Amino acid sequence: MTAVPATVVSSDKKGDCYLVIVCISLPRFRGSFNSLHFGENVPATGSYYDGTLELRYFQDPGFSVGDSFPLWRD
Repeated sequence: MTAVPATVVSSDKKGDCYLVIVCISLPRFRGSFNSLHFGENVPATGSYYDGTLELRYFQDPGFSVGDSFPLWRD
């Protein structure tokens, strides 16, 4: 697996879940959401579009804006 440099740009509670927006720092990243691997905090759902991950968690994942986000790809 290869580490993917990523940074948390937003982390908010929305209703009964937590929404975390992550920016992937690789220009021209051509991976799919299904090829990504997360650290200990695996999101309940998520999507990827144009260098940005939108992740939803049922419990507070503990990320703050500016944090490095643990992410790998195949």
